[in-house]
Amino acid sequence: MVKISSKIMSLVKKVADKLREFGATIAVAESCTGGLLSAALTEFDGASNYFMGGVVLYSERSKVDFGIPQSLIDKEGTVSQEVATFMSRLTRVRFAADIGVGITGIAGESIEGKDRGLVYITVTREGGVIIQREFRFDGDRDKIREQAIENALLMVMESLMADKLLGEGEDLVSKDRDVPLRLFVAVKMPQEFVDWWRASRRSLDFAGVKLVEPENIHITLKFIGSVKKDKVGEVVDSIQDVVKDFKQFSVKTGEIVMFPNEKIVRVVALGVKDGEKELSNLAASLEEALEKIGYPKAAHGFKAHITLARVKNKRAQSLILARKHHLFEELPDVEFLVDKIYLVKSTLTPRGPVYEDLYEFALNKE
Repeated sequence: MVKISSKIMSLVKKVADKLREFGATIAVAESCTGGLLSAALTEFDGASNYFMGGVVLYSERSKVDFGIPQSLIDKEGTVSQEVATFMSRLTRVRFAADIGVGITGIAGESIEGKDRGLVYITVTREGGVIIQREFRFDGDRDKIREQAIENALLMVMESLMADKLLGEGEDLVSKDRDVPLRLFVAVKMPQEFVDWWRASRRSLDFAGVKLVEPENIHITLKFIGSVKKDKVGEVVDSIQDVVKDFKQFSVKTGEIVMFPNEKIVRVVALGVKDGEKELSNLAASLEEALEKIGYPKAAHGFKAHITLARVKNKRAQSLILARKHHLFEELPDVEFLVDKIYLVKSTLTPRGPVYEDLYEFALNKE
């Protein structure tokens, strides 16, 4: 049995401290490491504040049962960068974490024509940062697994420092020649609502709260995540197949809602009074269609909302909860027609995300 070294536990402590500092959460999916990374990350008191959960997907069957497409495994093999990336993305979504880690490799006898010591690790973040690495470790089974854990932790730390590095002008993902696009499908809000938010957002403008810029306000139907440039056409085709079956409909804005709940607040939003059923049906169809081409379903059911702000620490959370019944002087009562949806690219910058419409899809008039 692998005994986690003091060197690795020192690194775990640094990662845990940084997760707490940033108010970030993590989830892991492991194959060759057999749950050792999860065990290391939960060694410290209070780990439940940052560790959302972990799974051991040791066999091919367990990977498929968890949601890795059999077609992907048949094409790339269980030990591949593609499978590690899908594991990372899927576990992050399933556990609603900010960071996902996927590890797959060979610590024992060679399989699939691949040598012992080959390990693939992927770290993905909600913000779109994706770090992918291939390793070829030397040593026995225990040594290979220990090196895999150590490098996974270093990659997690790298992802946590991405915001700081971006602020200094270094883009982690731009080092890759084929940088994936961070994509989502959305409904745009009308100008009347944008104007209300521009005038009202100061009510939430205090330390520890990240406000959504007025020009970025929208209803997310499906967050897709990282998409390779040569796969965008496939995504567009899938969305087009969905919208051809949907008619235009009206939406009316509702009351304040908080996620994940009103005791632990990470997102402040406005809900929807009218049109929620139509939005939910559209979102469900997008989930089904995009899952078929390799993009996992969200961990939680769809709840139509317009995100206004993200809460970054407990102090800000306490302030919001104390004011939750009078956050705004007046809530908007805006009704508008949803006649189009958009595929949007999100680019991270030191000042926040920049959105660019890639495609628009018209809903049927009749």
